[in-house]
Amino acid sequence: MRLSFIGVRRWLENNATSCSEEELHLLADIIESAIPVVERRNDEVKQKLEQIVALAKEAGLDQKAVARLVSSKIDLPPGARLPRTAVRRPYMNPFDPQSGIHAFPPNHPEKIPEWARQAISQGWEKEEMHYKKLAAAWAKRNMPQLYDPVARHSDLQAEEAAKGAYQRKKKS
Repeated sequence: MRLSFIGVRRWLENNATSCSEEELHLLADIIESAIPVVERRNDEVKQKLEQIVALAKEAGLDQKAVARLVSSKIDLPPGARLPRTAVRRPYMNPFDPQSGIHAFPPNHPEKIPEWARQAISQGWEKEEMHYKKLAAAWAKRNMPQLYDPVARHSDLQAEEAAKGAYQRKKKS
């Protein structure tokens, strides 16, 4: 089982009050001993990035190329969020022209929206609610096309990107 920071944080939020004082001090000692290791590793990464920048400038690369070489999560301020791509939220309500874009998390079926559950109970498949396949699903059922799902999806994505809402970075 792989643990993540978020998983550990959630566990602590839910269970820290049931831990003994000794257990909490042990957790604090573990965290305090990890801080210098992480700081040293971050310093090493920063030094390597500075070396990359210096070598790139010596090689005659322009500033944009240098910025692309060194851009990473490390350069982001703590708590910074990346603009979303269409990778994780491709589903739309086939019955509501004002619907937003939604994720159907495969590992969390309880997070599927109620409208999607109703559509599935009426014979719709999850894949048919994908914004790129919605028009074909309407045609298959002889339903009128309520909206242009591709255009609406791109408009909603642009709105989310403008807000700076939390979104994953598309892997290229």
